[in-house]
Order: sequence, then C-alpha cells, then structure tokens
Amino acid sequence: MTKRDRFFNPLRQAKTAAMKALVDDVIKQLMSYELHLGLRKRSRKKADLELFKRQITAIICEAIHRHLTDKNKRIAISLSNQQLSRQDSEHKILNNTLSQNIKNLTSPEMAFLGLSRGDRSSGEVTTFWAGKRLISRIKEAGISFRDLELERSKNVIQLREEKPIGKTRGKLIHYQETPLTRHYRDEMEQINSFLRAADICYQGNKDIDDSRVELKRIFNNGSFEEGGRLYGGFWIGMKSEDIREITIDDEWVIALDYGQMAVRLAYSLAKAPIPFDDGYLIPSWEKARDVTKKLINVMLNSTDYELTVPKKIEKLYPYREKIERNLFADIYSFHKPISRFFGKSNGMKFMFLESEILIDVLLELNGKGIVALPIHDCILVKESAQKVAKDVMLRVFKQHTKLDATVSAEAL
Repeated sequence: MTKRDRFFNPLRQAKTAAMKALVDDVIKQLMSYELHLGLRKRSRKKADLELFKRQITAIICEAIHRHLTDKNKRIAISLSNQQLSRQDSEHKILNNTLSQNIKNLTSPEMAFLGLSRGDRSSGEVTTFWAGKRLISRIKEAGISFRDLELERSKNVIQLREEKPIGKTRGKLIHYQETPLTRHYRDEMEQINSFLRAADICYQGNKDIDDSRVELKRIFNNGSFEEGGRLYGGFWIGMKSEDIREITIDDEWVIALDYGQMAVRLAYSLAKAPIPFDDGYLIPSWEKARDVTKKLINVMLNSTDYELTVPKKIEKLYPYREKIERNLFADIYSFHKPISRFFGKSNGMKFMFLESEILIDVLLELNGKGIVALPIHDCILVKESAQKVAKDVMLRVFKQHTKLDATVSAEAL
C-alpha cells in the first residue's frame, strides 16, 4: 500500500442515468461470466441479488472515482475473512462474497479491475483500480465526478440503554422521531456532508481506513440529554503517532484541546465563577497534578470513588513515600462551589454538554470552510486554520456556559 491509497468506501454509488447504465452493463456481464464458467449452481435469491448489485455498484463506482481523482492511485481493501465477516448492520456490503466478486472482475475475460494482492508478512494491503475495459467505458460515457455520490448513513443518531455491569455498551433502543431527533439528525447530516467532500487522508503505512469519515452521535442511558458524543470517524481512537500522519488539504493536522472540560462544565452548572487558571493544580499538591487530574475526574463521574481510588493512589503519587495529607479533603475545599457534584454519576450529563459545544464548533467552522475532525473535547484541524479554530472554540464555549475556556494547541 503506497501513500494515499485510500480505503474502499462501501457508500459510493451511481448518481446519474449514465453511471447507472454503466454499472448495470458491468453487472450483466459479470453474471454472464459466472454462468459461462459455472461459478454458480443456482440463481441468487431476491435479497442476495439486491445485495450483489449494491456490492458491484460500490466496487465499480469506487474504482471510477479513484481513476478520476488520480489515475496513479488505487483503492486499498482488506480481503481477510476476519474483516469481511464483521457485522455491517447498515449496508452489509462488506461480506465474504466481496473477495470472489473482485477476483472475477479482475479476470482476463472481464478486465474491469486491476488487482495487487496484499502480503501479510510485509504489511502490504490488497489494492484494486480501474482496468482497461472500465477505463474505456468511462471515456465512452463521459463519466465525471458529477455522476457519482455517497450514500447517506441512515443511523447517525443512536440511543442506547444504560450499560449493564460488565458490558461495554447498552443495547440500541428503537425510538420515535421527534422535532428534537430530527434537529440532531439534520446537524449530523450537515457535518457529514462537509466531511464527505473534504480532502482528508491518512499518510502513514498502517492498515487504517481513511474513507470512514462519517460520524454518528450516540446518546446513553435511554435519554437524549445524556452522552451524545461523536463516533465513527477513522481518526477517533487512533494513537497519537498515527494521528500525526493525517492531512487535511495536504496540510498536517494539529490538535486543539479544551482544558479541564468536566471541571469547567461543573462550575457552569453550579453558576459559579471560575477562580483558577488550572483546576487540577491543588495547593500543596502541585507536583501531583497528574494524580489530582485523575481523581477530580473520577470524583465528578463516580459514586464509589472513595473505595476504588485510595488503593491506587500510592502508585499514582510518586513524590512522597506516604500520603501525609488528605487529598480528597483538599480537593473538596479548593472546589467547594462544585462539591455537590462529587460522588455523583454525572459523567453522561457532562458528555452531553461537551457534545453540544463540539457540534456548534464543527458547524461554525464548516460555515467558514474549515474542516475539523472531533475527538470528544478535542478537534483536529490543519495548521493554517489553528487561530480561527481556537477563537471559535473559545467563543462557543462561553456562549454555552457563560464562562471562559482554555484551549491548548498540540503539534502531533
């Protein structure tokens, strides 16, 4: 896999009559090829035929899009059984038939695709591209970018039940659409539409699918006022050394991070002024900032922190052999205005406030033509957009909370 060989996007589809006719012709020829070689013993069932057509449509449209973008670039795809057997509840295109269909399309008789097999030992990923017969049809039909589009994700607003003990997430809840859910959906469609049209690339050599730019918003505990964070983008959950390999408009990204988000949101809910620059610097515990940061966030999100935290605090605090003072009491004293929030399960409520702020930040930046990739209380932007993005983050936070925020920039 060479640099900028982006991954297969199963949402690519035909938009115009000319493109649909081209795809239909390829599908008919592929089915005739299967029949001629006896590759199938029976006709596909109706549901399987529909899925087959959607799969071939996505493959052909992706190959054409890549050819129009850069004739020397390819589409990367993992054809391992582990990857292709994963559940894909939305479009189901990624399944075990994909490998065989691509193989058939690259056969000498078909020649609609070119194919380079991956090599596990070297970490190379399989790639495909438009073959000679497909290229000739692109020219004959006069196909351009306007003939292609991306299918919109249908599941951008999710509501989950409360997470059972021992589980990583709660079950999805089927909900009725309301003006509120339609408003959330409209915001997500605006953001995703902007991301789909953006030039976002992973420039490293790892098996990372940089076509996954669409976001979904997940609410928790059966409430549209809890959680609401954004998930789904390929950059979310990546290690920092991989994030630094991302470019937007061929510029390396920089991270802009809200500081002390939960603490400042708690002061906002308490309608109290913020008397500090750094809410994690507790007097007499300045050298233990990493410890106090962890403790404060646990105290704001857990009902049993006094039972779970002291067992680990000796390891977290290396500056004294023993803890000679009551750190919990000092935190309560320093943060007295928000002490009523300690020991409560407020995490999902803080996440909701945080997500509302991030949504408005993204929408305002998109309105200015700036691509921003969210990671909870942080965004990635290209370096040249840093100042404008930081100003927007500070202003939007104050609009929501009536308090000042801190935003730090980090070159990755």
